[in-house]
Amino acid sequence: MAAIIAQVQPSADEMFKAGSTIGAYIIFPSYQVDRKVTINAARGMNTKIADRFDLTLECIRRHYATEKSPLAVVLERYNDYFKLFVNLRVCRFLPAASPRAADAGKLSF
Repeated sequence: MAAIIAQVQPSADEMFKAGSTIGAYIIFPSYQVDRKVTINAARGMNTKIADRFDLTLECIRRHYATEKSPLAVVLERYNDYFKLFVNLRVCRFLPAASPRAADAGKLSF
């Protein structure tokens, strides 16, 4: 058995590394609301986001700051999910004084 494991281990390690991205560990609701696309499907299909997790995070930041983003409609549909994390306002990427401050985000879509 050890010989078989030794043969398979490099391939298994390579596969694990390939799937070990931040997106593989993030959980979004998998249920559809009103039979419309899920968050994950929307971020993959939107050409402005192109399944990039950094841009998805920026859209989520903008959701909490009540700003527009390419994913605004789908994120609003899942607002009950995002209400679970209202304490994100204390994170460094959201200004403490006002989530709508001009310096809240510099990324332009």
